Amino acid sequence: MATRTRCLYSLAKTPAHRTQWQRIWIHRRLSSSATPEDSSNHESKPQSTDPEDTEWFQALRKEMLNRELPLERDAIESQTERKLDSTLFSFFPKGWHASPTSERQPTRPAATAAMPHAIGEHLVFCNPTLSDDKLLPDGTDQLHSPGNSFVRRMWAGGAVRVNKNLYFDANAGWVLHKHILCFERIKDVRLRGHGEKEKIFITIERKFARYDPVFQAIQDSRNKPRRGPSLPVALKEQMRNWNQAFVTEDRNIVFMRERSAEELEDIKAGNMAPVKYLQSLGNPDFSHTLTPTNTLLARFSALTFNAHLIHLDREFARNVEGHRNLLVHGPLTQTLMLKFIGTHLQSIPEGPHIVEAIEYRNLAPLYCGEELRLCAREKVGARMDDARIYDIWIEGPTGGMAVKGLVRTVRRPNGGTSLPRVSYTPPGKAAAKEKPRLSKSEKSNENRQPPVQETA
Repeated sequence: MATRTRCLYSLAKTPAHRTQWQRIWIHRRLSSSATPEDSSNHESKPQSTDPEDTEWFQALRKEMLNRELPLERDAIESQTERKLDSTLFSFFPKGWHASPTSERQPTRPAATAAMPHAIGEHLVFCNPTLSDDKLLPDGTDQLHSPGNSFVRRMWAGGAVRVNKNLYFDANAGWVLHKHILCFERIKDVRLRGHGEKEKIFITIERKFARYDPVFQAIQDSRNKPRRGPSLPVALKEQMRNWNQAFVTEDRNIVFMRERSAEELEDIKAGNMAPVKYLQSLGNPDFSHTLTPTNTLLARFSALTFNAHLIHLDREFARNVEGHRNLLVHGPLTQTLMLKFIGTHLQSIPEGPHIVEAIEYRNLAPLYCGEELRLCAREKVGARMDDARIYDIWIEGPTGGMAVKGLVRTVRRPNGGTSLPRVSYTPPGKAAAKEKPRLSKSEKSNENRQPPVQETA
């Protein structure tokens, strides 16, 4: 089982990269010792052809890997989940809207009943909330940008891994009206291509955990709770090595150089390169077709606090980025895949399954107003006692493949059909605990947080 899991987790990262590093390293060793004349000439060294060996990139990579990103805090509120449900409601069959988690969310009106619960709701929580003056001209944030002339960014793929025991735990997992933390770091930075074709690939790791146990760990580590760093600093340091995240996500982003004057002229003249879709994986076990609208893209942008203009401004997408229409978000394709397969997992005869991990690559863009088809097929030969593996992909309007992924599912803990229920505690009745000393600004932020309540 461990071997299969490792294969699953390695899919989203481009496998050619590591192979190339190994080839280059072997080539250098053979070249440096090929002849006695070469070894005796200490002044002449073989020139590296690896773009990552350049001084400017080495300096950039070091800076980005050590870049401090803000710790995000959020509350899992039913209002936010309802907005996500309403955003997706019209794009899935009505029969899919009977929620197995209705006990957990009794306040949802029937008109917007919850989609079957699936991993992926974390995408609309804990997103950076930068002010407008901190955004780049294309509406994106500066947090992950390599700067220089790498001003165009695309979502290249990603991975989500779920700790099923923590995720469904009432005290440490995904529960309404509870506060969560998201620790984010730049995990890897790679350079591919040469000259104007250079691209920088960045992997961002995001770890989600409940606020309560992290705060308690800070308390337990202090002999005197009123001493030590401020609460935000302590929380960030605790999350840095926290091994009890209920969801861990990797985001693969590619940054490209700005368009040349010649390219912009071709774009204005309508000479756009055709989209190249890959050959489909064949007939799926189950599928669903939908057409993204500009309303869907705008609502999802609002839910994720994403102001990237390629999803919102058609003229920008066409005349600056060279796309034929608004692009469907990378996180939205992930959400659609997870909701799609999450519905199927409720009907497994042996008992409902959940997504334990998904890894995927975006191979070609998907556009607003163009039909796409969600497809999945089980790898029957890979089935285990309580786990299944699925190929999952999205086809574009021509039937070619635009997104390719792999999903691992496991039986839901306890074999139940609903999330753990938590006993109701009236506000102010919880046992009082001494907290670290807060500054005035921290106290103000604490007071602005919504009251923490538990649902019956």
